Amino acid sequence: MGALAVALGAPAMGRVMPVEVDVEPDVIDGVLRMGIESADTPLLLSQELTGGTFNLAGLTWAPGAAGVGSVLVRARQDGLWGAWTRLETDADMPDPGSGPVPRPGTTPFITGAADAIEARVDPMPGESLPEDLRLDLVDGGPMPTGIDAATSTEAVETASTDLLDEEVELTSNKVGSTLAAAAPRPAFNSRNAWGADETLRANYGQPIQYGQVLGTFVHHTAGSNAYTQSEVPAILRSIYRYHVVSRNFWDIGYNILVDRFGRLWEGAFGGLDRNVVAAHTQYYNSAAFGISAIGTYTSKAVEPAVRTALAQAIAWKFSVHGIATPWATANYPGSNARSQPRIAGHRHAKSTECPGGSLYAQLTNLRHDVASRLKVASSLSMSAPAVTARGARTTLDIRWTAEGSNLAGLVNLQRLKNGAWEHVRSVQVSGGRAETVITPGATNQYRLRASSCSTRSDIDLSHPRGTSNTVTITVRNVSLPFVELAGPASVSRGARTTLRITWLSGNGPVSGKINLQRRNGSSWEHVRQIDVKDGGATTVITPGATNSYRLRASTVSSPPGVPTRDPQGTSNTLRVTVR
Repeated sequence: MGALAVALGAPAMGRVMPVEVDVEPDVIDGVLRMGIESADTPLLLSQELTGGTFNLAGLTWAPGAAGVGSVLVRARQDGLWGAWTRLETDADMPDPGSGPVPRPGTTPFITGAADAIEARVDPMPGESLPEDLRLDLVDGGPMPTGIDAATSTEAVETASTDLLDEEVELTSNKVGSTLAAAAPRPAFNSRNAWGADETLRANYGQPIQYGQVLGTFVHHTAGSNAYTQSEVPAILRSIYRYHVVSRNFWDIGYNILVDRFGRLWEGAFGGLDRNVVAAHTQYYNSAAFGISAIGTYTSKAVEPAVRTALAQAIAWKFSVHGIATPWATANYPGSNARSQPRIAGHRHAKSTECPGGSLYAQLTNLRHDVASRLKVASSLSMSAPAVTARGARTTLDIRWTAEGSNLAGLVNLQRLKNGAWEHVRSVQVSGGRAETVITPGATNQYRLRASSCSTRSDIDLSHPRGTSNTVTITVRNVSLPFVELAGPASVSRGARTTLRITWLSGNGPVSGKINLQRRNGSSWEHVRQIDVKDGGATTVITPGATNSYRLRASTVSSPPGVPTRDPQGTSNTLRVTVR
């Protein structure tokens, strides 16, 4: 590898200083570390690799130093130089005292396989460049033997939760909520799938730190958005090495990462369903998980697949940890932490561009997406008689359950009028059941809309999951009580013939037993007894000859006071002609 000092067509430069590299001692765990002399004027750095490539670059400096003013970098791939990219000081940091003292640094510059780097580094106004300034070039390295990155979609249920015994630290708040998750677990690619070298972790063989989950912080990694699917594992290995080797973190700083194709990747070791303390948002790591989109979303539109994956992962994590809504405020503990939205951008907590203007602008939509996934769809249903008499008391039967349990709360009865649903009344549901009585004056359609649930806070009350079936009630303008037998006037011999039964009273449709009779000379003979429910029933005959049929009421189960004697309990006579 050789050092270059050339004029670069970048913004106006200060002095140009080639980087001196001690190759042997400064190649550490896949990171080429180049020390830079302190200076009080801008530096132009240029480094070319011979026989090797890197896919991440970043600058770090000594803890407690003033930091850098601005950094511009570009990389060369396949003989072509990319655009200049501005790197900001990275606000991704561990919480104080949670591990080794971290090195401050820039956001990582992520690229494809590059063989040369150029960087413009400016000091802070009135300051010199920080002590122990280093430019690190990180090679993600080859995929470990036996893992196919292109096809590996391991289930993290087995890959990430089979922890070494010595690495499990049981704490009172380690395990998430014991409530069943309302949002399903999405597919994750495990650490093994992206080729994490577990021995590289600073906490390898040591107890994993667990905290609690009160919310999440959304990040972007910064860097290229033009990577391919097959390059993602190497990018993750590079971020891992930059965080652990260059920045002195325990592990990769994010709990979850999502690539531009919508694939989810396991970040920090310790179990995705657990409260692993990572290093994404200083002063909040022990009470929030960090999820990062791979790439730069300063102005680039967020891919729909990325937004979907973010919503799926956050909703599942919130479900596991008992967070019912993304709209509440998370009251984070600690004197340096402030209350933040449950779903916050990194810039909510730190002075940073992260997660980029485009992704930040999607946070409200993301909260809507998560809310819809967190809520449980209930079963709200209504049954009613298909036919009733004008002005008759007609009972609507209501059922409301979720996941096999009965619900209680308020539902609103609505009817359709001029193409729109209008409110009729609110109905209190208790133990999953309720009844309400209407006296319709005309045929109409009715439905229920959930209003509030007093037994569970995770029930989705919104349309369509909080809306019942629609029932149509046909109103007959008849004298009451009313018993009717209807059917075809002419049929073929032996044809299956359906007869329709309607039984109405002033107190609503009738349920009970009624007898079908046919004419036999001058008298009526019994054919069969029929169960009538909510004022209606059907029965099938196969007549062999022309005959007359009628109904006679037998017993009434509801409503009370319905007469059964002739003539009030007797229907019209239906004559069926057999051809």
